[in-house]
Amino acid sequence: MEYENIMHSASEMFADRGAQYGDMKATLTRQAKIATLVLGRVITPYDVAMVMHAVKLGRLEGSRNKADNYIDGINYFAFAATFATAENETLEDDIVAMARRLAPRKQENANVQNGSTDGRPDLVHDDSNRE
Repeated sequence: MEYENIMHSASEMFADRGAQYGDMKATLTRQAKIATLVLGRVITPYDVAMVMHAVKLGRLEGSRNKADNYIDGINYFAFAATFATAENETLEDDIVAMARRLAPRKQENANVQNGSTDGRPDLVHDDSNRE
């Protein structure tokens, strides 16, 4: 496959996947919020895009000739660059709000009880802190 064809295919695939799954920035941001809740530490959309790029690279060993892995990898890498250069000041606040909505807990002294040293609420907690 020629370079121009690969880049054209990456653009077409991005448009097609966007039509299927919605806005990719919004999707990666939502995935980052969910991953933050699951892993108990802040995961950014940049992190998600880089992990997905790594997934595509990891698939190459068994299928070097499958263009889809390269094309998807290009798109994920481009999104990583987009998130790396953009200011995303509200991401952490959004993640904390999502955590509170999905797993409400008593907020008073939560930082001290859970060992937070930076003044931010911990995103993972045990059931003993629930109301």
